[in-house]
Amino acid sequence: MVMPKFNRAKPAESDILQKLEARLRKLSDANLSESRRYCHDHVDARNFPEWLDYAKTTLHDSDAIRNALYYGFQPLYDSMISGSIPPESRSSALKVLDRLVEAGVKFLTGYYMGEPDPALFREALNHIQDDIRALGRDVRYTTKFRNVDYNGIYPPGIQSFLQQISEHSLDGKGFVPDYIVGCACGSSEVVMPLSGFFETDLGFLRRSWRRGDDDVRMVEEQEPFIKSCSNGKIVLCVEDYVCTGRSLQRVMNKVRGYGASSIKGASVNGPNGPDYLKSEIDGRKFHLYRLK
Repeated sequence: MVMPKFNRAKPAESDILQKLEARLRKLSDANLSESRRYCHDHVDARNFPEWLDYAKTTLHDSDAIRNALYYGFQPLYDSMISGSIPPESRSSALKVLDRLVEAGVKFLTGYYMGEPDPALFREALNHIQDDIRALGRDVRYTTKFRNVDYNGIYPPGIQSFLQQISEHSLDGKGFVPDYIVGCACGSSEVVMPLSGFFETDLGFLRRSWRRGDDDVRMVEEQEPFIKSCSNGKIVLCVEDYVCTGRSLQRVMNKVRGYGASSIKGASVNGPNGPDYLKSEIDGRKFHLYRLK
């Protein structure tokens, strides 16, 4: 069962905005121009225990940790949706998934403010290593190419997105989300620090044409929590890269079906006017959408 990363009793909006302003100052001062690119080709693993061994070698390099976080989260999330993890192993897998998201929120929030803390990732690995090894070497481990670090989305661009969306909320033009939904899995490096900036709980829904999704999919054990966090709440759904807007539209419609009181979509990269959504902001590394 996915549990919230922050208190259910959300602080007053004024308190959130005050903290957001302090984080924004650090974000603006952080220099990520020397960040290094990584991708699935750098991950020497054929199963989750081998991923764990690889992840332990990244602790000296903050950019390598970014890569290791994603290539722990993405294969596990996709395997849970596909049903390739046997029933007796799903409890262990959920614990690992939850811990990876929690570690990602904490580590990436610090990373984008120029204060990466590898100890956070080391602690997470220590907590999940028994559950990872419980998954065994026969559970499917399949990586997917992602846009981040390639295809025009790099850490300085994500940093710019975080800065602009924070400023948009602080100047009163944007809204402060009660809940954030990442359009898994490519959005993870965008929504994890965003969750940390707003101290907002985070969930993931997937609608990926590359994976052959006809409709929105999710980890079934997480749906009750996603529903409860969306019902009557202000929800922000985030993609890394929007093309036509169809996938983001379907995720936003799913959240609307959960009873969200207000829904916006956002992305780092996107067109000036997607086919399936109405653009509100078409900025450089910051796009905001609403349902038509």
